[in-house]
Amino acid sequence: FPFSEPLHLRSRNLSREGICLETNYFFIPNHIFQLSFELLHKPVNTLARVVWSERSACGMQFLRPDRFLELLEIKEKELKGTETRPTGPAPIPPPNRGPKGWG
Repeated sequence: FPFSEPLHLRSRNLSREGICLETNYFFIPNHIFQLSFELLHKPVNTLARVVWSERSACGMQFLRPDRFLELLEIKEKELKGTETRPTGPAPIPPPNRGPKGWG
């Protein structure tokens, strides 16, 4: 990708396995990205592989989620007593097959 500046994207969901990001860009499947974000006000830097991409979002699988997993476990423990719905990783949604050339 010919980006000279970092992209600032919003996540749709986050799980132990990966992240779904809102984006207006089409990302090439299997492309590797360095992701940097905050979880519990702590920086997380990890590598992620593009699994799928469509017009408005892309799904990425974490390749080295070391520190991220520690922070996610803390967050899950915090939420355990405050939510009534089941806990566990949120799946990355499958790609929405749109017009030709989009996934």
